[in-house]
This record gives sequence, structure tokens and C-alpha cells, in this order.
Amino acid sequence: MKRCLFLFVLVLSLGLGATAAPAEDKGTVVVVGGGQSGRPLARILVGQGYTVRVMVRNPDRASGLPAEALVVRGDVTKPDSLDAGLKGADFVISTIGAPCYRDRAPAPGSFPADVDNLGIANLSAAASAAGVRQLVLMSAIGAGNADPEDGLNKLCNMVLAEKGKGEAALRESGLAYTIVRPGGLKPFPGQPECAEGVEPLLMFPGTEDTGGGALCRADVGLVMADALGNPDALSKTVNLIGDKQSALTAWRSAWAKMPADQ
Repeated sequence: MKRCLFLFVLVLSLGLGATAAPAEDKGTVVVVGGGQSGRPLARILVGQGYTVRVMVRNPDRASGLPAEALVVRGDVTKPDSLDAGLKGADFVISTIGAPCYRDRAPAPGSFPADVDNLGIANLSAAASAAGVRQLVLMSAIGAGNADPEDGLNKLCNMVLAEKGKGEAALRESGLAYTIVRPGGLKPFPGQPECAEGVEPLLMFPGTEDTGGGALCRADVGLVMADALGNPDALSKTVNLIGDKQSALTAWRSAWAKMPADQ
């Protein structure tokens, strides 16, 4: 009997009988869009310990998402469809964008004016009503350019102009926000998937134009995930490109150097 008591005390003293401390609750993130940019972002967030929901128009067609992510229905062009998926969320990250085809127009309701402009306005209003703490928007370098002769605007139904209007709606919503404008997004057609944290990135203010360097979609996800709850990232619009001259992780300390939006 004494021996059993001794072993029991020994186990407690070594901590072998103690219940493991619960992991830190980092909050719930709703990733809007489950496509090429949403998939790696969801994986990154799950790996960082967030509870992840992925909001898509048609959950039956969602694929390639981590098993830990909950897929929910929502369409930014239909405001009433957003409330259920956003309920109780701490953060929202939008990766959506209107499709652009060389040989045909998008389907009705899928033009940049519908998705990148009014859709982001709808999402911002719904997130604000749901009490979301921060919305991180994936936009594009050159957002706000209203030149109809610009190559991207000409090909993609004035997409840069419409993205600029969507950004403005988010800034005016009263939500805490961060806007990330990436350059060209890899993998390009025919290329294999690329991983985050492998290539160096350059972050610079959204008001500056230093050209574009293509970067991995997963790297954009890594940067947007880093913006969550980051006071140095709030109320800022930043451009993001691949840059072989930069140090691999220099972008992490660049948030504090970026000016806040005026």
C-alpha cells in the first residue's frame, strides 16, 4: 500500500498525471474564397492554430482544403448569405476576385463591379455587423487605376478601378483593416504549386510604384496571416512583390515602417 502511494506521489511530482495545458485560442478566421489563394491560406492558418472557416459560393465544389477547415456557404454578391458564416468570427481574410477570360465575359453577377467593388462593400458591412475584429483584403498592385487603356483594365473589365472602389468601401466601413496588394501571382498556368517562406519578398507602401515581381500565392497568404491582430498592420495598404535582393524574412519587420492610410 505504501509503495502504491509512493508511486502515485512520484507520478504527480513529475507531472505525468497532469492534464496538458490547452493550446492558445488564436480565434476564428473566415477565409472568403476557396480557390488558388484561399487553399494555401487556409492551410497556413490551421497550422498556426486558428479555427478556420472557408466561405465559398458552392460548398459542394470546394476541394483541396485542410480537413480541419469548416466549409460554409456565402456569396459576397448576395449580402443576406453572409451573416451565418460570419457569426462569431474574430477575423476575415478575403481572397476573392472576379474571373478574367481572354475569350469570353464572366458570368452575370461575376464582373469586377459585382465582386471586387460591391462584393467587398457587402462583405465589409456584414463583417462590421458581425463584430469582426479585423478584415484583411487581398487586392492587387495598381488598384484604383481607372485608365480604360491600361492593359489589365482593358482585358478584365476595369478590374483595377473596381478593386480601388472596393478598397475605399472597406476603409470607410469603420472596420479595422489591412489591405495587401500583391504583384503577379504564381503558380502560373502549367507550373507546380509553390510553397511559402522560400522566396524573399519586398513590402512597400501602396502609394508607391516600383514595378512588379511575381510571388507565390502561398506567400501572400503568409503575409495576410501575419497581419491578423498585428497593430503594426492596421489601417495600412501595402504592395507586395517577390524581390531576390531582399532578405528572406525582411517583410516581417516592414509592417512598422509602412505609413497608415490618410
